Amino acid sequence: MSSERIRRLFQTLGTRLTLWNLLISVLGTVTAFAVAYLLVSRVFDAQSNDLIEFRLSQFAGEYATDGQAGVVRLCKVRIGRAQRAFFVRLADGQNRTVFLRDADDWTEFAPESLAGRELPEDMTWTSIHGPDGTELRIASRRLPDGNLLQVGKTLENHRDLLRRFRNSLIGIGAVVFLVSVPVGVLVASRALRPVKRLTATVRSIMETGRFTERLPHRGTGDEIDELVLHFNTMLGKVENLVRGMHESLENVAHDLRTPMTHLRNIASKAIESDAGKEAAHEALADCLEESERVVAMLRTLMDIGEAEAGAMKLDRKRVAVAGLAGQVLRVFEHVAEEKRIAVELQVPAELEIRADVLRLQRAVANLVDNAFKYTPDGGRILVRAVSAGDRVEIVVGDTGEGIAQDVQARIWERLYRVDKSRSQRGLGLGLSFVKAIVEAHGGHVSLVSELGRGSRFTISLPA
Repeated sequence: MSSERIRRLFQTLGTRLTLWNLLISVLGTVTAFAVAYLLVSRVFDAQSNDLIEFRLSQFAGEYATDGQAGVVRLCKVRIGRAQRAFFVRLADGQNRTVFLRDADDWTEFAPESLAGRELPEDMTWTSIHGPDGTELRIASRRLPDGNLLQVGKTLENHRDLLRRFRNSLIGIGAVVFLVSVPVGVLVASRALRPVKRLTATVRSIMETGRFTERLPHRGTGDEIDELVLHFNTMLGKVENLVRGMHESLENVAHDLRTPMTHLRNIASKAIESDAGKEAAHEALADCLEESERVVAMLRTLMDIGEAEAGAMKLDRKRVAVAGLAGQVLRVFEHVAEEKRIAVELQVPAELEIRADVLRLQRAVANLVDNAFKYTPDGGRILVRAVSAGDRVEIVVGDTGEGIAQDVQARIWERLYRVDKSRSQRGLGLGLSFVKAIVEAHGGHVSLVSELGRGSRFTISLPA
């Protein structure tokens, strides 16, 4: 395997998870075994010390009863055991050896080095190590007559038991290490399976351009399952966005085709015509009107995008809602007269709101404009505003055609037209603009409508 392939292998998340699992297993095992080894060693030490202290008390009792003869007699009782006997040394007040049990057994520890040392006042512990590292642990006690009694024991058994225990731990650790590798691979593979499916889905979308694909979620509620749910939600939003873009492009193409064609026809006729200055002036005026319509569409699209992105700067001021609504309705007075539509304004004079006056006025005007477009002659339009706690609600209602239930959620989309025939003049951006401006103010807009019974739009804004 080349160095590049090895490098790529170690860069994969599965390999890193496996190595981390192996490292954690090894560190955990080593730590547990080290603690166990330390605890067992301490238990053995404590047991050895207790046993030495017990034997020291026994020999001290015999010495108190029968002096040195009692100590020698008790030593003879232990002779003949397969195990090495306890080390027993009796010294006088100048720490000169008076009695040493089985002197030949202790040659390797050089017990003569104990002679001449300062006598302790209380019981003390001393350790002597042989050439092979074996430890002879000795407890010393000053006797009432000033002599010194020392009893000790080698820790050969202790060392053998610890060696066996250590070897067992090493064997178990090796098994844990060997088992951790395949277990780590299995765990990493199972953990990354949803991620691999996610990658495959993304690759498929990139290759085919189909955003309808979804990942199956397992319902476990873990982080991977949550990622799958969020990814599917994102795919749904992207799918809706792409579909909306396609429809928007179609609508833009349709809405721009008419004014651009009209512009071209007017210009062509003016060029081909031998009419005088007046006709040329009229043709230029028509071209200007159509170009302003195109510019208005593009400007509205930019305003909506800016508001939805949160980049729109609002010039907030205190404004009387009654004055704002009154100005909007005055613009439509001649339309109301022509269509004999009754317009009613119900806004308390003292009701105020802090908002960008021009943009909010334009949003309300869009709703009123729609109401006039789709309300038949002799109908009625109501503009009402009320205070609702810490919010102000502006309602624009009409007795017009109404909006079908199945399209009410789509009327807020850019360039969406309920009137597919486009018999009504408009850009299809009015309601999108209203929604964007209202939400930029921290509010929301809602609709209640029924076919044949009119519509009621409600703008709710923070007071």
